[in-house]
Amino acid sequence: MSPFVLAAGGAAVYALVVLLAHGPDAEVWLPSRGEGTAASWIALIIYSVLTALTVSMVWSLSAGADRVPDDTADSRDG
Repeated sequence: MSPFVLAAGGAAVYALVVLLAHGPDAEVWLPSRGEGTAASWIALIIYSVLTALTVSMVWSLSAGADRVPDDTADSRDG
């Protein structure tokens, strides 16, 4: 598993725990140029989308690694 997937998934779980424990107005850290915090429900959405995008990118990049070229295929088949 990619470290980016683990980090984004862990952040999403953290935001969910904060949301459930302290309510939707609790502040959760987000990497940004400004203040760096957001409401827990916003952070949960952001981290969940980031996790889904990272999983899809890692999956699509690793899907071709398992394929072996078929040397017996006729190149004229198209």
